[in-house]
Amino acid sequence: MRDNATMLSKKYAFYLFLIGCGMWLLAIVVEAIVTNQALSLGLIGDIHARSISFLFVDILPFALGFCGYRWGLRTGMKEDALAEIVEKDKQRNTKLISLVDEIKKGNFEVSNGFDKKDQLITSILDLRDSLKTSTEEEGIRKSEDEQRHWVAQGLAKFGEILRANNDDMAELSYNIISQLVKYVGANQGGLYLLTENEEGQKVYEMKACYAYERRKFVEKFINLGEGLVGACAKEGKTVNLKKVPDSYLSITSGLGHANPKFLLLVPLKFNDETHGVLEIASFNEFKPHAVEFVEKVAESIASTIANVKINIRTATLLRDSQEQAEMLASQEEEMRQNMEELQATQEDSVRQTERLSGYISALDSVHMRAEFDSDGNLVAANELFLEKFEVPHFDDVYEKNITSFIHPDALASFRNSWANLVAEDKCHDGELKCVNFINKTIYLVTSMSRINRSSGEMDKVLFLALEVTEQKKEELEMRAVVSAVNTSLLQAELTNTGDLVVVNDKLKAELAYTDPQAIYNINEFINDLDKPQFEKAWMKLINQGSFDGIINFTSFDGQVKALDVTLIGIRNFNDDIVKIVLIGTDKSAIKAVEDKYAQLQETTEQLKNTLSKTEEEINRKVREVREQLAHQYKEVERIRIRNDKTVDNAPIAMVCFNSQGIIEVFNKKAAELWGYQPSEVINTPVSKLFPKELVQGEGFVNAICDVDKIKPLNQKESVKIEDNTSKKQAAYITLADARVTKEHNYVAYVEVLSN
Repeated sequence: MRDNATMLSKKYAFYLFLIGCGMWLLAIVVEAIVTNQALSLGLIGDIHARSISFLFVDILPFALGFCGYRWGLRTGMKEDALAEIVEKDKQRNTKLISLVDEIKKGNFEVSNGFDKKDQLITSILDLRDSLKTSTEEEGIRKSEDEQRHWVAQGLAKFGEILRANNDDMAELSYNIISQLVKYVGANQGGLYLLTENEEGQKVYEMKACYAYERRKFVEKFINLGEGLVGACAKEGKTVNLKKVPDSYLSITSGLGHANPKFLLLVPLKFNDETHGVLEIASFNEFKPHAVEFVEKVAESIASTIANVKINIRTATLLRDSQEQAEMLASQEEEMRQNMEELQATQEDSVRQTERLSGYISALDSVHMRAEFDSDGNLVAANELFLEKFEVPHFDDVYEKNITSFIHPDALASFRNSWANLVAEDKCHDGELKCVNFINKTIYLVTSMSRINRSSGEMDKVLFLALEVTEQKKEELEMRAVVSAVNTSLLQAELTNTGDLVVVNDKLKAELAYTDPQAIYNINEFINDLDKPQFEKAWMKLINQGSFDGIINFTSFDGQVKALDVTLIGIRNFNDDIVKIVLIGTDKSAIKAVEDKYAQLQETTEQLKNTLSKTEEEINRKVREVREQLAHQYKEVERIRIRNDKTVDNAPIAMVCFNSQGIIEVFNKKAAELWGYQPSEVINTPVSKLFPKELVQGEGFVNAICDVDKIKPLNQKESVKIEDNTSKKQAAYITLADARVTKEHNYVAYVEVLSN
């Protein structure tokens, strides 16, 4: 740089010296022109002689050369200083570019020996430090976000596992421990659940394990406080061991075995109750976020296990209730069928009576009814009872003992029946000879049954009866008529398939029975030529209930007999023919035939006899049905009360509603959660319990409230609920189907999310 200033000073001195010489020569020329003298050395001498000041012109070149030297030297030094500054700036810029490139590459440790007094460098270094701090914080945040994502993804995964297998505890336990060991990168794991041993003591049973060696199964049951698992369950706190005893367990593979270095024990707590313990072993240390994740999963597992236990208990109760309801429905259906049969029999009796004699009316509405206390005193009676006993007014017989209504001839046997009824709850059924209020003898078909209180003590005796006094008088007449029919007419009873189950002797003789005790089919007596005609007669009988006409029978001895028969079908309550009565005469042997009226009269008498038997059967069935109803209603009431108490005292909020979305059950926990009294919500839509926006949306709540949508059964979802103050809060809801027969009923189990 110094050489550059020297060269520039010499250059400037030379140029200015030349300019000074030019100015000196110009001054000489000007003087020559002014003085009109020729240029010569003499002229120069004259000029110096005339003016000594010209000496200043003489030194002008040297003065200008000196000034040029100084100017050039000064200018050169400035250029050198400027070049040095530019070079330094270039070097600094190169270093700054290198620093920025390194920072862009993420190398925040580079410094390159910068002068920290330079403000720009200081700012860039501060920026580097700030970027370094930001990068480190971003790395920490990224790591935390990855951990949070890992935890959230794991919680979602295990939420699906818990929802998918919550009806099979063994399968659920294995899926939990196997997936958890894999997810946290551990090597072994076991799941212990609270249960009871054979002695009824609470123990923790290894419900499932993953990659445990065989000898670990010896410790399948662990008492509370016993070992690490028992201690963890007793204290209810997480145990994170970083030095596992060598004898505790080992991890075995095909290449050998080794002892794990780290062991994590996490209690499964829900509502301050430990439902089990998670045990996970690993060669690597459990990071804090992994421990926190396992603890959160443990809470979900505990909640699910508690819900599964509640669901199992509730399902058992609902199943029992459903079985009882189904049994009751079956019994009700059977009772309905019996009543239909009874009604059909009564209607058939009315039709037969009206058609043949118009003599007997429907029997179901003619029962005499009375109630007696445990001492046999009359406390209640219907009008028919008073009418049949010819009592003017009920007050005349109120608290009158039942023995006063019994005929002296039947009093001894009746006292025994009454004693058995009172002492052993044995019903009395049968015919009873009685005396009415005016000492007139009447006959009753009675049924007496004991009615007990809920404690089992006898409350009263129900007395049901039909008066059969007239039937009793007709009985002998009927027997005489039947005897006459058996001796004078052909008579038989057939099944609806044609089997001759009852045949009188006269008909057996006509058909030449080879075995009097055998049961033959009517088709065996019809030859092939007569079968088409007989089939028409049989179809008429099936469709119309009766047939009158002549049918050709071939007896076992080969004789063809033309029998004038009447076939009458006897129907049950379902209007099905269960029995066929055959009455006829042998037209081939008997020339004279009784007139039609006599035949119908004989048929009427026979049907009256059959009707009498039917009456006894009706009375027996009525008694059985009433006894069954009384027992069933008591059992149903007991089960209903037990189920209501179970649901109302359940430790979790339960809301039951039918297929139309109408609330039917709202237990105490639900009342505390929503703030409603049961009477305020029962028989109201279930949508009342949720915010309107969720009810009208397309989510889980809408599926519950919309009666036309498929219900999301056995899914645990987090939703918003709305109490009576319109306050909203988050809760878990699990919906279950409690179907009774064909009717769907749903149960919602609600758990409030802890804040």
